[in-house]
Amino acid sequence: LADVLHLLGPNGTIKKVEGACLAGRLPWLSDEQAPVIQTIRANNDFFQQPWFDCVEVRRLGAQGQAERAFAELRLLFEADVSNSGMPHAPTPYAFIRWFKRAPVRGDQLERAGCLRVIYEMPLRSTEGVYEVIHLASIVCRHHVVPDFKTKGAFYVNAFSPVRPT
Repeated sequence: LADVLHLLGPNGTIKKVEGACLAGRLPWLSDEQAPVIQTIRANNDFFQQPWFDCVEVRRLGAQGQAERAFAELRLLFEADVSNSGMPHAPTPYAFIRWFKRAPVRGDQLERAGCLRVIYEMPLRSTEGVYEVIHLASIVCRHHVVPDFKTKGAFYVNAFSPVRPT
């Protein structure tokens, strides 16, 4: 977030957004099909309960190739990073908490195609790995369910196809 605040400069503005719509081409859609529209949420108080969606993000791996990554949305916001003083459309960003692949246990859900993920943690820390990304790098929303056997672990649900909302 400090990087974005640095970009804002003295004339920059920031505005919290509680939901957004994504329109994207999912891998199983043919070119003739319309993009899928999805609502994504990052709200600490959605009808008195937190609602932080899980999303798939395009990011570069260690070898520079695109990889499939998952994150929990923690905040959606728009920032005007224009320092020119000219009117400028705000840029949409997402503040996310990264997941990483958990060690494979070979349980029934993994055999059925669910990916097991845990919060990515830096060395010698109890805090997660957070990052600010452009909203455009989010591919789609995913449904995750908790791994009730391991605290802080989740399954990316392979049984719930991503549907328009």
